[in-house]
Amino acid sequence: MDLKKVFVAVIFILAGIVTTSLFWKQPIFLSCLLPVLAFLKHLCAPIKKELLWFFLTGILGTATESLVMFLGNNPWSYAEPFFLNFPLWLPFLWGLAGTIFVTLREGILKRQ
Repeated sequence: MDLKKVFVAVIFILAGIVTTSLFWKQPIFLSCLLPVLAFLKHLCAPIKKELLWFFLTGILGTATESLVMFLGNNPWSYAEPFFLNFPLWLPFLWGLAGTIFVTLREGILKRQ
């Protein structure tokens, strides 16, 4: 186990939760802040193809949420939707989450 990567992942999970909780009513600011967090995470614990992971999980996570909300019984909704029934910052949060969880996975599965 790579404790540094695990620690960095946990710290950035908490940072993402706190940041989103504090700034969700300021979508443009939060949309700028989440990629900055992803870049800081990259500086602390880089992963291979990090930018690809960021965009892929950002697009797929948001698309999946939109599809569930569109097709289902609306299991949840956002207070301030911006585009296709989701907030502007959501793809960036999914992108951050994707890179964090790849980092966490690498940290847990690394053999010493």
